[in-house]
Amino acid sequence: MKKLLVLFAAIVIFQLSLQAQYDNMFYYPRKGEKVDHKLPSHEDIYLEADQDTLHSIFVKPKGKPIATIFYIHGNSGNITIYDDILTALVNGRFQVFITDFRGYGKSSGTPTHLNIAKDGQMVFDYLISRTDVRNTKLIVYGASIGTQLAAKLAKDNQDKVSALVLEDGMSSFTDMALITRSKSQHDLIRKDVTSPYSSKEDIAQIENTPKLIMHAKNDRVVPFTQGQEVFENAKEPKLFLETENGHLEVMQKDPRTAIAKIKELIK
Repeated sequence: MKKLLVLFAAIVIFQLSLQAQYDNMFYYPRKGEKVDHKLPSHEDIYLEADQDTLHSIFVKPKGKPIATIFYIHGNSGNITIYDDILTALVNGRFQVFITDFRGYGKSSGTPTHLNIAKDGQMVFDYLISRTDVRNTKLIVYGASIGTQLAAKLAKDNQDKVSALVLEDGMSSFTDMALITRSKSQHDLIRKDVTSPYSSKEDIAQIENTPKLIMHAKNDRVVPFTQGQEVFENAKEPKLFLETENGHLEVMQKDPRTAIAKIKELIK
């Protein structure tokens, strides 16, 4: 019996290790700052997550904001590469909260699908507890891989989320892994690269929250078809914006169109 327990423990440890390795396929955090970044004037926030610390910033427009955006960024870099996007949103009169999850920027630790999901809910709970957020409409905005967490948060907190925005997002972690590997590896990927949460499944469970899915027709990182699948799975009310730029470029090259769609979402 003792040997059986030891064997079972070894198998569990091996599986967890294997899953962590697969998680590493998706996250490419960068410490430090982009050399030429120009983040708008902001508040720095540090929150405890288990034994780690998460760094977030809160950027506000001049005057009263029309809504609060919880912006969940992509799988590489850190907060400082999103300065243009934050500036565009603030110029659109949104106040924006953005977090570097574990391993990114000034946050400690290592990112995995599960701790990002756990930390995302913790950060969300902190955000809605703030007096300067409590009486505003709250938009959850996911970019690229951040769409997976954004859809999950919107599904799990439907009574607190005013709108969901997904930009250039994958349909699931598994679907993304399939397009990056040869067909000879597909059976193994379907078996072992699991999606503990996925936007294409979670969005189907969101009832009355308005949704905006934006995807670049010429996206070379995440196929346009994945954005279409997520939109098709979503329930009304929903909007789709097909953009003409590259991956995560709409807020830099055509912010007026994107921001108009977000404002339409929360009217």
